[in-house]
Amino acid sequence: MDCIASGDTVSGILRMLETRLSPSRRNHSLAVAELARSMCGSAGVDPTRGYVAGLAHDLAREMNSRDLLRLAARRQACSPLELAPPVLVHGRAAAALVNAELGLEDEEILLALEDHVTGRPAMGTLSRIVFVADFLEPGRKMISPAFRLRAGRLTLEGQVVLVLEQVFAWLRANKRPIAPAALQLYKELR
Repeated sequence: MDCIASGDTVSGILRMLETRLSPSRRNHSLAVAELARSMCGSAGVDPTRGYVAGLAHDLAREMNSRDLLRLAARRQACSPLELAPPVLVHGRAAAALVNAELGLEDEEILLALEDHVTGRPAMGTLSRIVFVADFLEPGRKMISPAFRLRAGRLTLEGQVVLVLEQVFAWLRANKRPIAPAALQLYKELR
């Protein structure tokens, strides 16, 4: 029996959420997990995998920069863009964390954790779901009900494009660089 089906992974991640995240970040992770689980059914993805990925996506979000970079480097070397600010690698660090501490080896889930921050070209369905769920979860005050309704009428690919457009607008307004992987993903889907 794989560890997801046995519940070991879910209970392990829930324990990690309690000890590693602030209450607001923990609530966000729980809401992303629920939204990702509900999105999986219509996308033909096992809802448990969506729930696990949603729960774990921000496990490293509140880590100090040194630990974040050390963990992220276990999965892949960090680019100069990711080093400033290193928060861009928190998804990769979360993947390394659940792999090391819980033995989670499901590469699709690990990639969904990595991909939720900036996205990447050729990203799989589970990654797209977690990427969108992270942005649209109901607790996000920056997202209006009208925006959520509009997003809900789109295909998953359309939702990814809509989210990317919102992120790009915010980054441009704040004079921050756009990750090349996010731009490549946008071009792929447009």
